[in-house]
Amino acid sequence: MEAATPILHHSNTPLPWCVSASITEKLGFGLELESMALVRATHRYARISATKVRPFARMIKGMRAIDGVNALRYVPNRGARMLEKVLRSAIANAAEQQVRNVDNLRIVVADADGGPMMKRVRPRARGMAYLVRSRTSHIRVAIEAPEL
Repeated sequence: MEAATPILHHSNTPLPWCVSASITEKLGFGLELESMALVRATHRYARISATKVRPFARMIKGMRAIDGVNALRYVPNRGARMLEKVLRSAIANAAEQQVRNVDNLRIVVADADGGPMMKRVRPRARGMAYLVRSRTSHIRVAIEAPEL
């Protein structure tokens, strides 16, 4: 079986793992491929580490949007709450764009990337100082809207 070659965008670097060839045009990577209607929502500079959100993003990717909301609703984690809000925002954006049959929307992209860190100094014994990094993340959700 022949190995699949990675999709490259304009700077000849591979696309992120969550991007398939059919949605690259809508996500702004500059490829001229078949386009699919996507409805997106983002939460930028969220005050949570991306590593705390990624497991839940992997969990809901590929689900129907309503099933993803129901799955995240009963997870007792702060990262799941933030991802649920972004997913609800994407569903509301789809309803705003008059997408028919909102119940059958599928989650195509769900990921969290690291944002800028706020760095603080914590004084320690004997004149030393430890660096405290308050991490932020950018949470992105895109759902496919075939009827748009």
